[in-house]
Amino acid sequence: MNEKRNHTMLYRFKSRATADVVMLEHNGRHILEIIGKDASAQGIITVAQIPGALAKLEAAIAREEETLPASARPALVSAHANVAHGTHPVMQNGLRADVHTPLHEPVDGDEVLQEEAISLRHRSAPFVDMLRRSADEDKDVVWGV
Repeated sequence: MNEKRNHTMLYRFKSRATADVVMLEHNGRHILEIIGKDASAQGIITVAQIPGALAKLEAAIAREEETLPASARPALVSAHANVAHGTHPVMQNGLRADVHTPLHEPVDGDEVLQEEAISLRHRSAPFVDMLRRSADEDKDVVWGV
């Protein structure tokens, strides 16, 4: 039997300041591209680079949120209130309920439906937290090592 297997690469971001953050390839690649890093299998974000990376992510999040219809913005703000205030959202199956990957992966040109899309703010929340805590503790963030 000749089965085709879909192997999805994972990015595992590591810091001595936090637990690892694991992302599917397309999410990790997107975030690395936003912060100006090569989306290679290995890399480093030094402590000195963290403030710039955070600024680029925050700018990308703001641009994405500006494109949302006005009717969606109040829900977005309330959904992020817990994250912004440092409290933890409800856990589901051991995962934060606010940081899931899309419900539907694009396959063969298929596109994720808009209502299934997860905002950049949600996708990047664990990574942003890692960057902030790493900066606070003067630790680099690495992947693929």
